[in-house]
Amino acid sequence: MSTHQIDFEELSAALEATEQRIVDATIASLQKNDDRIAILRRATPKDLGALRDGWKTVKATNGSTIANSAPYAQDVEKGAGPRQLGDAERAAVAAWAKRHTRPGASVRQQNIGISRLIKQLEYTGQKPQFFVKKVMPKLEEQTGKAIDIALSKDFG
Repeated sequence: MSTHQIDFEELSAALEATEQRIVDATIASLQKNDDRIAILRRATPKDLGALRDGWKTVKATNGSTIANSAPYAQDVEKGAGPRQLGDAERAAVAAWAKRHTRPGASVRQQNIGISRLIKQLEYTGQKPQFFVKKVMPKLEEQTGKAIDIALSKDFG
């Protein structure tokens, strides 16, 4: 442990400088999201990989935001209410259903399954997965660790 003497007149400036170092270290740790993005990627459902690969960091002056660029990310996380599906959505559902159809199913069986799935989505909506919500405690823990590491480098 080391000590450092500061004149009373210099105390205010020293405290402000220390506070700024804490803020700077915290912001720097929040802008490095590799560990948190790795947690999100592991928790993200995977079909073709666009949702899992869509995680990115959007830096800001006072930290950063982790976002997903897949246009359907919110629907997978929070679900989607019943609604009439557009042609592009129907095509996406059909393609997904074909990838997940039991091997050996006939084209007729596939088409029946696709029609049923589309009707179900239009009448009851899509159930939420809550894959982000489920890992929030891990993300919060990792954020705390990142801040602790940043502060220990500057004040340890």
